[in-house]
Amino acid sequence: MSDIVYMIILYKGWPQARRLIDRLDGEHVHFLVHIDRKSDDGFVAQVRAGLRDRTNCHFIPRETVHWGAWGLVQVLLNGARYIEDHGIPCDTYVYMSGQDYPLVSNEAIHDFFDEHDGQQFLEYFALPDARWPAGGLDRIEAYHFQVRGRHLRYPPSAQQTPTVLRPMLAALPRVHRKIPGGYACYGGSAATILAANGVRYLNSFVTTDLGRRVVRFFKKARHPDELFFQTVFLNSDLRDTVVNDELRYIDWNPPEGYPPKILRMEDFTPIVSSSKLFARKFDADVDADILDALDDHAARTGRGIEIEG
Repeated sequence: MSDIVYMIILYKGWPQARRLIDRLDGEHVHFLVHIDRKSDDGFVAQVRAGLRDRTNCHFIPRETVHWGAWGLVQVLLNGARYIEDHGIPCDTYVYMSGQDYPLVSNEAIHDFFDEHDGQQFLEYFALPDARWPAGGLDRIEAYHFQVRGRHLRYPPSAQQTPTVLRPMLAALPRVHRKIPGGYACYGGSAATILAANGVRYLNSFVTTDLGRRVVRFFKKARHPDELFFQTVFLNSDLRDTVVNDELRYIDWNPPEGYPPKILRMEDFTPIVSSSKLFARKFDADVDADILDALDDHAARTGRGIEIEG
């Protein structure tokens, strides 16, 4: 049976996150737990107390994770390094937010990764791509900074510039950043799943001169968590091991509110018909019944959802 390491990214909602860990726990499973540095001390104490007796749960160094900035990439890189440095058995390394949830039994998850040993699962598409504003190129061609929690960019956008100063924008020196190494740029979902060979490659790559330059480049990009891993792996010798699938059901077109949609019981049928291993985003305070229904479905059907791939 494959050894799976789940990277659990937390900043709130401990009861739901505990349920996720309980659901995924079992033989040949380890958890790396990351708590955002912005989380308050009470939340940190709650999580640590709740996992105190679990020898397969490991707390990794805390980073400050701002939406759209480098922090989440650094967390995943830290996790990959932690796996290697601490000798944690790992055939598959899976990103999980506290609002993700499995759709199939643990046995089905292990069977799937046994059958796809050595493959990385990443949604990807080459940039520019019409699904992102400006084809996504603004994410990399401009300089992006996070200053005291605020996103800034150079050259500044018209929206970030007072109206009276906007005529001056055309006079600013232009920039057109390019990724080191002549890399082509790819984007996709932040939901990263790496095999053991991917973890080893990543740990080695970031120590090379090119790797360090690529890291520095993406630290000044916008939403690098949706760019870095796709770009690194699709420009590597492991490109043929990358499967264009994040293995997650997500509804990016909610009827109202900011995407992705918070999934509810009304979404049960499309979720269980999705041929995915996981789904997001769930909020037990909004609808906990959907989590109960998914647990029951997975238990009743054994494999739960028939996985394609």
